[in-house]
Formats: sequence, C-alpha cells, structure tokens
Amino acid sequence: MRRILAVGFFAMMASVLLVPRAGATEYSWRDASGGEDSYIDIRSVTVRNNADGLFIRIWIHPIDWEEFNPVGEYRLTIDTGGTTGPEFRDSTGLPGDGGFQALKGSRAYRASWSTYPYAGRCGRTVVQRWDLERGLIRTLIKPQRGCLFHPARVRINVRTVENGYFAEPDYGGYTVNDPPIVDQFPAPGRFTRWVGYTPR
Repeated sequence: MRRILAVGFFAMMASVLLVPRAGATEYSWRDASGGEDSYIDIRSVTVRNNADGLFIRIWIHPIDWEEFNPVGEYRLTIDTGGTTGPEFRDSTGLPGDGGFQALKGSRAYRASWSTYPYAGRCGRTVVQRWDLERGLIRTLIKPQRGCLFHPARVRINVRTVENGYFAEPDYGGYTVNDPPIVDQFPAPGRFTRWVGYTPR
C-alpha cells in the first residue's frame, strides 16, 4: 500500500550528523521515515558551505526506468539569512523542464540567475548533476561577487511530489496517486539548521 510519508521535525533533529570534511563543516540529515513507498522519496540531504561554494547533495529513491517512470516534481529552496524569506529556488518537473531562479532582487538580477533555457551571468555559477538511476541530485553554486559570494549561513528545504507513475516497458498504464505523494524535508514550512561558512 502506497501512502504519504511525513518527516517529523523532531525526528529530523534526532537524525542530524555533523561530519567534518577537509577542514570544513558539512551537515548531513537522513530522512528518518525511510522512502520505500514513493519512487522519488527523499532519502538524505547534505549541505556544505565553504570556499569552493555552496554544495547541496540530495539522495532520493533510485529510479529504475525499466520498471517505473514516476511523474511529479522536485523543488529545492535556499535561504541565505535574509530578512524577507528564502532567496533562491530550483524547480524541475519529473519528467520535464525547469531551472534555477532568484526569488528576490531587481528584474535584471533575477534574470541573471536563469539556467533554462539559457544561462545568465549568475546562472552560469550553478553546476548540477542529475543521476536519478542512483537517486542523486547534486547542486554546486560557485562563489562569484554580485551573485552568491560566500554567504555567512545557509539553510534549505527540499520537496518532492509524485503525482503518479507509468509502468514500463510499454507505458500501457498510468497510475494516478490520489492524493499526490508529497515528501518535504525537513517538514512543510521548515528549513534545515543553519550551515555556517568556513573557508575550507
């Protein structure tokens, strides 16, 4: 039986790991509720904020394209400590298009963060790797003045929605999830703990 999985805030806090890496502070969180009931359920989250830039690694349920093709969306929201809410968002349809965007600033500044269909000046600092067969979504925002340059602290929220799925190999049947299966980490309306900047 497929069901909605909710990650409790206190369960999330109990699963936090502090991992020093190359002299920098790296924080990783595990989804304490597992992920077996959703094809794009969030498994773990890692954030590193150092001289190389802002690195975010998301592990979701690995997708076996020969068995099931999930249909839904992925959203990453990034808060760098401003007073009016998060500043950046990455939204992508599964399958489908999407891209990185700035949520604040002038029209020109927001346009400079575009990554799709064409990368703007700040958008070119965003390097992503999608390997859904392994369940990996990796984002690196390289430091650049006038874009995102060594934020003192960052925190994130990750959300996946599975609206349904096709069964392979012939796409003969589409199963609708009613309601859609939503996983949000650490929880709806909440962000991870702050990850401070360290040079290395």
